Amino acid sequence: MDPALDPISGLVAARREGEREGERESGREETMTFDEALAQLEEIIEKMERRDAGLEESLAGYEASVKLIKRCRDVLRNAESRVEELSKLLEEGGQSEPGEAPDNAQDSDDASEPLGNR
Repeated sequence: MDPALDPISGLVAARREGEREGERESGREETMTFDEALAQLEEIIEKMERRDAGLEESLAGYEASVKLIKRCRDVLRNAESRVEELSKLLEEGGQSEPGEAPDNAQDSDDASEPLGNR
């Protein structure tokens, strides 16, 4: 029988193509920016709310959503840590980078001048 006319062969081929597509996308979440992950998550939610997808596609969308939510949480957690770190630096004497010694040689009068004029 011609594989193009066999519905089972067509389903198997479609599933394999979907698996290859999944492999190409696998791990992509780890490199997405927060905005990219959030935008993709919103697209999935909109599609699911419109009920345009069948069961399998909805399940795949849900799985992708879980990964995207995890990515967003990781990015937010890292941003929060960085803000806390920078806040501590300000409290400890105004270091601009972690591990950098405070610049105690400046007069307090210079503090009112813009950075470019110091």
